[in-house]
Amino acid sequence: MLIIYAFKQQGTFENKAYGSEDHTWFTRINSRMKFPKSFSTEYSFNYRAKNTDIQLINKVQYRANIALSKDLFKDKVSATLAVNNIFDSFIDKQITFHRHLLFRIEF
Repeated sequence: MLIIYAFKQQGTFENKAYGSEDHTWFTRINSRMKFPKSFSTEYSFNYRAKNTDIQLINKVQYRANIALSKDLFKDKVSATLAVNNIFDSFIDKQITFHRHLLFRIEF
């Protein structure tokens, strides 16, 4: 899956014109493999590119996940062990700027 989008912002405040135009993209890649004896693994990777608007910069964001599963009781129950955000990289980094201040936020 690949999503690409562009945007344009325009406006005025206290008789001053503001505007911003940018594009960004997002992708997700999934892979699932099945093995004998009802075992399977699943891998996923998500990526969001940097984008900027009038007051905000969103930094690059990505994460990788992995899961192992086993079907039990003639495929009626499934037990799954998942590890999300393997590289501890799913951090939303934003920079907000204004005439008199600058915020750097990570969450």
